[in-house]
Amino acid sequence: MGPIVATKLHVPELLAGQVSRPSPVAELRDGASARLILVSAPAGAGKTTVLASWRAGPAERRPFAWLSLDSRELSARRDTRGAIQP
Repeated sequence: MGPIVATKLHVPELLAGQVSRPSPVAELRDGASARLILVSAPAGAGKTTVLASWRAGPAERRPFAWLSLDSRELSARRDTRGAIQP
């Protein structure tokens, strides 16, 4: 397998006019003590919007990383240990 493509590491920006999702964003904020939060849902469920809203919040100061994997990468059991560091 080749290296991870740069677009899979691109952190999404919150765009004007996106639908507000306050409940899921609040749940992410409640996980402040977690070392890692994984968001997994079907395509079109609003994952990117929720994560961009969470990251853009004025109170959010934690480090933020983005790794997007598709079904081919997951089924190939790609080694992602190098992408996640404590």
